[in-house]
Amino acid sequence: MSTITSPRFRRHVGVAWLPALMVLLAAAGVGALTGTHPRQGVTVAVVLCGTAVLVLNPRLATLVVVVLLYSNAAVIASTVHGLPGFVTAAVLLLLLIPLIDFVLMRHEPIVLLPALPWLVGYLIMQVVGAARAIEPAIAMQNLQVFLLEGFCLFMGISNVVRTPAMLRRVLWSLLAVGAVLGALSLHQFLTGSFDQNYLGFAQNSDVKLAMLRMDPFGDNPPPRLGGPVGGQNRYAQIMLMLVPFGLIAARGAIYRWYRVTAVVATVLILIGATLTFSRGGAVGFVLLVMIMTVMGYLRGRHLVALALIVGCLMVAFPRYTERLSSLPDAVSLVTDADSGSQADGAVRGRLSSSIGAMRVFAVNPLLGVGPGMYPQYHRAEAIEIGLRVEQNRQPHSLLPHVAAESGAIGLIMFLGVIAVTLSRLRAARRALRRLRPDLADLMAAFTLSVWTYLATGLFLHLSYERYFWLLMALSGAAAAVGSRQAEILIDARKRPRTPAEAGIRG
Repeated sequence: MSTITSPRFRRHVGVAWLPALMVLLAAAGVGALTGTHPRQGVTVAVVLCGTAVLVLNPRLATLVVVVLLYSNAAVIASTVHGLPGFVTAAVLLLLLIPLIDFVLMRHEPIVLLPALPWLVGYLIMQVVGAARAIEPAIAMQNLQVFLLEGFCLFMGISNVVRTPAMLRRVLWSLLAVGAVLGALSLHQFLTGSFDQNYLGFAQNSDVKLAMLRMDPFGDNPPPRLGGPVGGQNRYAQIMLMLVPFGLIAARGAIYRWYRVTAVVATVLILIGATLTFSRGGAVGFVLLVMIMTVMGYLRGRHLVALALIVGCLMVAFPRYTERLSSLPDAVSLVTDADSGSQADGAVRGRLSSSIGAMRVFAVNPLLGVGPGMYPQYHRAEAIEIGLRVEQNRQPHSLLPHVAAESGAIGLIMFLGVIAVTLSRLRAARRALRRLRPDLADLMAAFTLSVWTYLATGLFLHLSYERYFWLLMALSGAAAAVGSRQAEILIDARKRPRTPAEAGIRG
């Protein structure tokens, strides 16, 4: 029997022709679709090509998901560019590519982080709250958001980030996203192109833009920039969360090029955060600097360099200094009503919503009022306490928001996720401090990022929660990676060395 006619050859040819046939059929389908619906056809072609690349390189899918989520590109695609609303879910499905590679191809186990039981408990409280909410439709919508952008995202990310190399790639990918967003904000501010949203990645307040259009040469200050989320305070928060990554990367970089890149990225991120003119962001940044100093990551020369950078930013953007000068009024509003009479409306509104959330929690202490339900109660509470009244206002503070909507049980579960994750990061950092200082620095970077979110969360509620759960998943995965590396290194030290390893010659 000749080689060409052998069954083995025919079988291999059939297997080789199958992908080619699938490609031809896909190309024909895309061509037919493009002929009738060009936009949809191009979109499908890009998606198919991208999927093929990710299948060939499963690790790349993890970075793509992180970049698309943190840049808010998935949401922008549907809200700004009119793509279907399931784009975010489709992005999360990309995590199945590396997950299948780990579990089915490499036969590695599913990762269940120590914080998972607390997350499951929080999920149960969300379900219970939605079942008893006064507006079931709104509550169920918020529950679906948590299932997708909270629970599923947490499970997916924690199972595909398994190595120190992937942790570093994720860190640098996030720095790249922050640097690009900061550069866009800087360009928008310097050119005055506030009407341009840069494909949705530099959005601004429509109210402020309308004022500028009516009186472009007046005394109206430039709008506070909102980045890809369109909210100034939230944009400041997600940018400041990246500052620890940049500072740690610059501190531990071996090569000068890496150090310079990290410094430039961090400066651009700080510029983006500064152009939000967020007072809560400023408070969060000060707390971050204090924590890093206590942990020993910032010393005299670092503090001097940071002070110079911040000073230059204050001189370059004097409006921020004006807004920060109102912080004493915010404090006096809490301590003395008369001296706090000059506090602006935003401060009064945030105070009323935070106090209102605590009052709602006091009335519903065990189970809360259900996910997304606090705005239904705010007006009555604001009238009761005599502060600013707005319809459908959010609590604007993380823990009061969780307490009001999830009750004491839900709040305990929520804090449990954070506490377990931070505890695991601390243990991994201590174990790696002498064995692998570079990995210990990675543990510190994620620890500081979590604390930055919590510090800015004093003035922001749990909206855009995908950012929070992405951070918690990455932090939990970092702790797991660090713990495994510490165990491997400790076992290697305890294992008796062979004569060859010990350098003993027979």
